[in-house]
Amino acid sequence: MTPAGHNLFRWSACLVASVVSGLSIAAGFAPWEHVAAPWAGFVPLLLIALLRSPREAFGWGMLSGAITWLIGLFWLTALHQTAGLPLAVIGLGWVALSLYCALYTGLFAWAVSHWLAWTGSDRLARNVASVLVIPVFWVGLEYARSALFTGFPWNPLGASQAQNPAISQAAEWGGVYLVSGLLMVVNTAVAFTAARYLDWRHIGKYRPHVELFVGLSVMAACTVSGRSRFQQYGTMGGNVLVGVVQPAVPQNVKWDADYATEVQDRLTKLTFEAAGTAQVLMNKRPDLVIWPETSTTGDLTVDGEYRSMISGLASDCGPLLLGALYEAGDIMANSSFLIATNGSEMARYDKQHLVPFGEFLPLDKQFPVLQKMSPLGISLTPGREATVFALPGTDVRFSVTICFEDIFPGLSREFVKRGSRLLINQSNDAWFDGTAQHRQHLNLSIMRCIENRVPGVRVSNSGASGFIEPNGRVYHTGLAVSDKGWLGVSGPLADRKPLSDVSLVEPPPPGMALTCYTRFGDWVLAIPCAGIVAVWMGIAWWRARRPSVSGRSVGIDSIEGDRT
Repeated sequence: MTPAGHNLFRWSACLVASVVSGLSIAAGFAPWEHVAAPWAGFVPLLLIALLRSPREAFGWGMLSGAITWLIGLFWLTALHQTAGLPLAVIGLGWVALSLYCALYTGLFAWAVSHWLAWTGSDRLARNVASVLVIPVFWVGLEYARSALFTGFPWNPLGASQAQNPAISQAAEWGGVYLVSGLLMVVNTAVAFTAARYLDWRHIGKYRPHVELFVGLSVMAACTVSGRSRFQQYGTMGGNVLVGVVQPAVPQNVKWDADYATEVQDRLTKLTFEAAGTAQVLMNKRPDLVIWPETSTTGDLTVDGEYRSMISGLASDCGPLLLGALYEAGDIMANSSFLIATNGSEMARYDKQHLVPFGEFLPLDKQFPVLQKMSPLGISLTPGREATVFALPGTDVRFSVTICFEDIFPGLSREFVKRGSRLLINQSNDAWFDGTAQHRQHLNLSIMRCIENRVPGVRVSNSGASGFIEPNGRVYHTGLAVSDKGWLGVSGPLADRKPLSDVSLVEPPPPGMALTCYTRFGDWVLAIPCAGIVAVWMGIAWWRARRPSVSGRSVGIDSIEGDRT
């Protein structure tokens, strides 16, 4: 083969490997949710890092990550219809965010390539060490993505296993990042095993694949342990009767005054339906009825008539947990109100982690004109307190995450450390009706329950509402979306499929033993990994700038040649 032909073959092989890797990882998340795909999805990219220079590995890693994230975040394009934003603006934001997330995949491939160049050619000790070291790089970079620039911990690799009950149980020890690390252990082990079969020098020779044995042993141990823990934390019952109300109001009419009465009538009807179902099943009112994020059409703090109506509803149907905007002077917050059966406001939680470029724009307090550019047309103020609610008439304590707050492990962990034994997520996923966002968001809620071993309840305006056990099992889940097109936003309010439901929930006792992750958080794994990868990347960058430093291939010289 001529040098030009060899280069073309090499480039084509890397292109195919990068694309296959990106597609395989994307397949692990909704809408496909093939939980097996991520177990080997990184193998093609790791082979590129094994064979190519760090600079080339970074580029192919960027391509692989871009494919994963452009698919995984495609639901952002729904904002064109639901928020009325120009398609060009939405498209630019979708691509920019996808490329930003892909940057971490590129850095991962770059760091791995440097590691393999530094550790030398194919050796048993190198391979076994890499099975343990390479996952550290991934976990560290994944944590960095969740923390830098306000953080975006959407779809961490471990969340692909939310529907894999045996593996997902490991999250109680090191959070979702531990599950990500386990996946990367197996990917690395398979990659090094595959590399040996690509090297003609090893054809016909036998050598125990210790690295593969290590990876499969870790997988087997987690599976056996996870199955046991899944059974241990399955409740299938409880002592707290919770009702959920999912009105399924389209986002494009949610704040339309012409629909205000119809929206309120729908919420009232569904609340009475939940209370009626509770009477039939348990001969009692619900202990709590939950409405979604910003579900109320009136002002609880100013409108006395509306407050009176809510008080009467709580008296008839049980305590209400309502999502509403709270305004006091210059402060406007996205809040959750607990209304007792006597109509009094027992507690309020203000959303702490606001959506950047959605609920606020950077520097919008300093330059108020920017607030008008927000999709909401206003700039919200973040809350400062991790509120723990007391359920009336019980010793149960619960906390609320609003919208995408439940994708941040630290928030839920802090609530549980403060005494919460039930996590409630109030969302308005109608922004993304008919897309994979609903399932992706649900899977992140599942991981929060497993990490802290407490039950959860998700209540969304439309999307995935239901109940989650401490082992991650989801039941009574509703998907209230329109059947009028893939975006689910066309048609009037009557096209929607609202629902109400009730279920028993069993919060652990106040003195329950906290999980390892609840007690120590990301200091168990993710933060140390982030520190290690930062140090290694600094060393790799310094080595790359030294003129005397050059690399050789790390085990498949017959295929690759020199690494530069």
